[in-house]
Amino acid sequence: MKKKYLIFDLDWTLINSPGRIVDEILDFVKEVDPEYYDRTRYILSRTFWLSLKEIFRMIFEDQKKVEDYSHEIYNRLDKLRGKLKFFPGVIKKIKELSKNYKLFLSTWSSTDFAESSLEEWWIKDFFELIYWSEKIMKWSKHLEAFAEYSWDDNFFAKSVYIWDGDMDRVFAEKHNIDFVFIWNKGIDRYEIESVTEIDEVLKKII
Repeated sequence: MKKKYLIFDLDWTLINSPGRIVDEILDFVKEVDPEYYDRTRYILSRTFWLSLKEIFRMIFEDQKKVEDYSHEIYNRLDKLRGKLKFFPGVIKKIKELSKNYKLFLSTWSSTDFAESSLEEWWIKDFFELIYWSEKIMKWSKHLEAFAEYSWDDNFFAKSVYIWDGDMDRVFAEKHNIDFVFIWNKGIDRYEIESVTEIDEVLKKII
């Protein structure tokens, strides 16, 4: 079946960001609630694919802390805009791909961070839909929202899922979406080191 839709992650797929984000979270927890620092570091190392609120719910028992801390972290991450760079060649490749495919973006980051980062490089309008995690938890809910938006009963069959995490593979399999893994591990059928190499993989999939 001809592929029509490409679904991208933002962090560590298009933008070089996770290390800086983890440092920002750990610095914040050390500042406001240091007794949870080691717990936060441990949980982040194993659950970074979850949304921020889900991670904080595993760390803090107090729901008010979960809400307040999540809000503050998103504010701090928004200030990183401009300091986190797109990987080389990604901007040009997104523009090229948008001529032949409908692009979707799912991100762990906040709405403001994601949209502003894309606007800064004039590529926000190349994406059909952008979903973030501070209001709608990531993964399946984002994928289902994309499918609903498309009005295409064969959305998943016509999609290619381009992400960088091991759990991404699980969600791709759940929805029977062809999966392209960023960063070669020798595990997946389709692996590339950068989104800029996607053309050859798309030819093989199609």
